[in-house]
Amino acid sequence: MPRKRRPKVASTGDSAPSPITAQERRKLDERIKRKYDRFRRRYPEIHD
Repeated sequence: MPRKRRPKVASTGDSAPSPITAQERRKLDERIKRKYDRFRRRYPEIHD
């Protein structure tokens, strides 16, 4: 099942996109952490 994504912010030139909220930052941090955990499990010889 494909992952649901937020629509991308379309820049209109002079208006800046909204900053990342604390909740979004936590989700991103957790996703990055899982990514590197997966690498540690996949390549244990590197992460001794």
